[in-house]
Amino acid sequence: FPVTIDGTLRIFLNGRMDAVRVGEIREDIRKLVLNHRGAVRFDASAVPYAASAFIHLCIDASKATKSNRGDSGLEKVQPEVAQVFRLAGLQSLLLSSR
Repeated sequence: FPVTIDGTLRIFLNGRMDAVRVGEIREDIRKLVLNHRGAVRFDASAVPYAASAFIHLCIDASKATKSNRGDSGLEKVQPEVAQVFRLAGLQSLLLSSR
């Protein structure tokens, strides 16, 4: 469930972020991000796996938040997921890892 704290939208994710799961949440995430003016943070502490579809979701969120004068990124990222983002050259989306 999303929560807004101090103007930052925090979206708590859990489970494997494979293509099927990302497909299930993509539209909801898109609406949340587009309707929020400001920063967006994905709490990924309960995400043990990230497929390329999840990377694309995060890139899309980043682009949308920039157009809304904010920024986005992942917090509390597990090492395996952080490594996927680093290998893709997207370490800038990693705000903190575990």
